[in-house]
Amino acid sequence: IAFSKDSKRLYAVTSGGLRAWKIGTDPTSDRLRSERLELPGGGVRLFHDPPTAAISPDGERWLTVAMDPRTRRLSWIHGRFDSSAFEFTQGSIPESISPEISPDGRWLAWGNWHGRNAVAAVARLGTNGSAVEFSVGGSARVAFSPDNRLLAVGGPTDIRFLEVGTWRTLHTVPRRPTIQLPPQFAFSGDSSLCAVASPPDRVMLIS
Repeated sequence: IAFSKDSKRLYAVTSGGLRAWKIGTDPTSDRLRSERLELPGGGVRLFHDPPTAAISPDGERWLTVAMDPRTRRLSWIHGRFDSSAFEFTQGSIPESISPEISPDGRWLAWGNWHGRNAVAAVARLGTNGSAVEFSVGGSARVAFSPDNRLLAVGGPTDIRFLEVGTWRTLHTVPRRPTIQLPPQFAFSGDSSLCAVASPPDRVMLIS
């Protein structure tokens, strides 16, 4: 679920398809109200796994998992809320979690949950090129910085900050978690700080 960039619309990816509402204020009561909007194409999609979904930082693009009719394999499917068109991007899907769309809409990254390959990966949206994979040795999560320069990858043994595009490692922070769960990330608006929540009870600030 996410707001549009102007905060006047609210979008959601659900098991029944894409949903959108116009958010406003009732002039008589001054209370918030919502109005269901019809999306292009009816907003209907056959989603395989709605929790494996994402909305871009600007609230304009959606992404989830669906069966690609060309290959008859599960693939990432993505498009814009203002269009009925969509595209497929190949990737290792079954154990993938927490997909993230880069702020500029060019890249898709994802982690894994107890995946057989124990990797995080990134792929260029709108292309059929192979994904770039990063071995993490267990479950992992990912996050892009708001300035689109960094991709954070967190696995059970370390946190890596990669340069977007070249995917070279710029900085590594070792982890020794008491619970083998992947960390979660939050970047400051200017991308100068990254907060890392490491289960069960630790938060790190990295500059």
